Amino acid sequence: WLLQEYPHGLLHAKSIHAQIITNSVSKDQFLATKLVKAYCDLGHVGNARHVFDQFSQPKTILCNAMVGGYLRNEWYSETHELFKIMGSCNLAIDSYTCNYALRHPWDC
Repeated sequence: WLLQEYPHGLLHAKSIHAQIITNSVSKDQFLATKLVKAYCDLGHVGNARHVFDQFSQPKTILCNAMVGGYLRNEWYSETHELFKIMGSCNLAIDSYTCNYALRHPWDC
């Protein structure tokens, strides 16, 4: 699929990001979730957070992508902050969220 593999790394992810913005689908949380995952997998967590921050009311699946990316890149304090945001926004913490949290050692 669109971001399944990143043969050209960050350049490929940024190119797809630009196409998403250009084609007026920048508010599509499904595509944003894929882009967040791609950026995190490439180690560009700041870019992933920029995409995430475009949504004032992110869905759980987008939050899970960000949580997973934070944990894989060992951004533990940011993970904790995102859990607090999820709680304050009454977002469901589902089995994926819990699975991420339980599989990674992090100190909150």
